[in-house]
Amino acid sequence: MMDVFVATTDIFWRVLVVFSLALFGIAARKSDVFKEEAKQSLADIMLNITLPPLIFVSMTVDITWEKLLSGIVSPFIALALVGLMIIVAKALGKLVTMMPQRRGTFSILCAMPNTAFIGFPVILSILGQEGLAYAVLYDIGI
Repeated sequence: MMDVFVATTDIFWRVLVVFSLALFGIAARKSDVFKEEAKQSLADIMLNITLPPLIFVSMTVDITWEKLLSGIVSPFIALALVGLMIIVAKALGKLVTMMPQRRGTFSILCAMPNTAFIGFPVILSILGQEGLAYAVLYDIGI
């Protein structure tokens, strides 16, 4: 029982660090610490400079045939889940009487997770390099 508590506490603190950094960024943006050009530059740096190496580093874990075969289905699972979420979101859009012009956007936003900015760092902090490798494989399906 104590092991579960220690593991849960460890996960809590790891996730708290990631979300604290995200909240710091949100606060900096809201308080106009950065000019508009700097905001776009920072987003470009994250997407074009820091994210690709993170993805490549995640794939440097020791890969066995077992891991490869278990991970190869991830993109297909992701594709199926995205399709299911689009169907659910369209039905929900009709149920709440959403304007037809907005249903498509609503469906895509519900189906596509924001894995790059929050998902990958959280998975890396909780599951390590191997978990991130599986997450990247899953993300390929999206």
